[in-house]
Amino acid sequence: MLDLRNVTSLTNGQNWNTHLAIQALAGGQVDLRKVAQITDPSAGELRYRSVDVSADGTNSTVNLSALTALACFRGSTTGSNRYSTLVAKNGGTIQANALTTLTGVNLVLDGTGTFPTSQIAALSGTAP
Repeated sequence: MLDLRNVTSLTNGQNWNTHLAIQALAGGQVDLRKVAQITDPSAGELRYRSVDVSADGTNSTVNLSALTALACFRGSTTGSNRYSTLVAKNGGTIQANALTTLTGVNLVLDGTGTFPTSQIAALSGTAP
């Protein structure tokens, strides 16, 4: 278990090809229960940047229960855009019951993972 329960916000970098990756794999657990905000800044080099959260494997869990919105900027229109991702698969779980808004984020579910979707009110591919 990676216990980061007192972290309240996360910010991606501002450089080319920067990836903020949060992964719980093979039964691992990442506790970010107090993170209310994950920021992908609008400043800096936007190309190929992403915020990627994954829970892959039985009993793998990422706890983002305080997160209400995830808005990610993407780069230019020259093919260098990269969506951020939320992936729950192979029995993994992303706990995000307060998450209501996703912008510039691909939500990937393989039918075996768990991710709450009933509370999502806005889903957009357009950067803010």
